[in-house]
Amino acid sequence: MHYFGELELAVHGKAETLQNIPFEEITEAALEARQKAWNYPGDVEHNLEKFLHKMKSEVKRVLQDPSEDGIEVFYLQTEFDGAPIEMDCLELLMRRYPELEAAVVANVEFDTADPSGTEWFTFYSPAGSEQLSGSLPFNGFGEPVRPSHLSVRALDGTVYAFSLQGLAELLAQSDPEYGQDHDEEVIEDYKIELSYSPDFPGISLNLIRTPDGQWGIVEDDLEDLEDCEAVEVDGQVYYCGSDGSDYFCGWDWNWSAVQDDWGFPPEADWIPFDLENNDFSSDKE
Repeated sequence: MHYFGELELAVHGKAETLQNIPFEEITEAALEARQKAWNYPGDVEHNLEKFLHKMKSEVKRVLQDPSEDGIEVFYLQTEFDGAPIEMDCLELLMRRYPELEAAVVANVEFDTADPSGTEWFTFYSPAGSEQLSGSLPFNGFGEPVRPSHLSVRALDGTVYAFSLQGLAELLAQSDPEYGQDHDEEVIEDYKIELSYSPDFPGISLNLIRTPDGQWGIVEDDLEDLEDCEAVEVDGQVYYCGSDGSDYFCGWDWNWSAVQDDWGFPPEADWIPFDLENNDFSSDKE
């Protein structure tokens, strides 16, 4: 399958290690691995040249203003079309220097025969690990990740914000069948019901929040509910129940990225990707 997109790469480690990386050797080894695997698109040499130039320039830039603790981060954003040879280079880098850390965010589109559209993938190699993706040459992106910080605004201006996990837990707690006795399987089922895609920046269900703070799923269209009134303020439609409940359409929800949902541990606070504020929806295209 042909794929293309963008990679954001970051490597973290001691300055003395970064400045001595033989990038020429690493790119040559990556090219050799591609040739042996017969996975050798014609643009690989050009991409390798760009990668080599950018990485050497980035290391030089970082080392011009060294940090006091001697630990540095260099960052690279690049586009790829076909085989992302940059992933091969990072894999080799982690195998040669396991003391380094690396993180990758990939924004990927597949060929026109695949209806999935834009998807997001991440890779992370902690210090001490000898691999990033585990394969050489790189042979696929695996399972996509979904950022899951969801937020919605009620008529009174209150903003309710949750991770996907947190909202699923609230729904499980409010479910009369489970209540406080819910388990992880129930939560996973709710997460699946709430699932959304990069093409739809919201959730797939309409929800209700009762005055006592209970959350639940509304099966019907909100316009069909007799005790639900639509109120328009500044072009935004809010749905309010006669008992003080708030109703929220699936498309009213916004989402943004949360670091640990991308496979990056919270302690890896060196990662420079702006996951929280960037627009990771298909509207970015």
